[in-house]
Amino acid sequence: MLKASNQNDINLRDTYFAWNPLSLAYEMYDFLKQPDIENSENFFYLDSNGKITFGIGEMIPNSAAGKKKFDGLQKYLYSDSSYSTPATHQQMNELWESLGKLQDENRGKYQHNNANFYLNKEGKKALYMDNNKIRELAMVAINKKIQDMIRMFPNIKYSPLSAQIGVLDLIYNVGAWKVRSQFHWFCQAVEEYDWAAAGIHSHRKHMPLARHIAVVRLFMKAALEERDFELYEAFRNGPRIYIAAPPLAPIDLLCVSQEN
Repeated sequence: MLKASNQNDINLRDTYFAWNPLSLAYEMYDFLKQPDIENSENFFYLDSNGKITFGIGEMIPNSAAGKKKFDGLQKYLYSDSSYSTPATHQQMNELWESLGKLQDENRGKYQHNNANFYLNKEGKKALYMDNNKIRELAMVAINKKIQDMIRMFPNIKYSPLSAQIGVLDLIYNVGAWKVRSQFHWFCQAVEEYDWAAAGIHSHRKHMPLARHIAVVRLFMKAALEERDFELYEAFRNGPRIYIAAPPLAPIDLLCVSQEN
């Protein structure tokens, strides 16, 4: 649980940072759909870990449960990019089989260049999902992850929006259980509002450098906002003293983590 000295401190942070889950969800959606983060694809492909993926990093396991989830998407899929011809059950089965073969063909190649794997050179297969539906499904997934984040860190609501996005990115990417069980230093940093340290320990193996830098920048921004809050709190509670805060580490130093 995030540490706060007392209820007055929580109340002050609540007023200062103004928790807004709707704004967070929209900001997170805009962050994730960037090409260097999750991107947004209206067709199925394999991600750099070899997982069947569509939309904004929405993964489907190659299992009976995954096939059931895949089949449930048929009503949202079309055989043409103008979204005029609904996908058939036969097309769904053929696509699932092709994706499985693609996994087998590229086994052992994943994560070497952080590249995705597609069913043909154009990167597309003839089943498409409407972008509005992609957005709708992504928002549902994001809101579920927000709830996971609040359960893990209840007082994250009283933190800078940039920090919330950074924490949420890790949970969205690897899952809440893995964050808690494997990212111990990251969790400690979040609990202590130490956003610079959170940036260091947010690093994930095989994650593209561009995404890591983007997340570190979020936490750098949060660290500056946290410093502003500390100054606001000090001047509000007086006497008026100046706080000499240590400089933040350069971003290139924050891009190296000993964890994971």
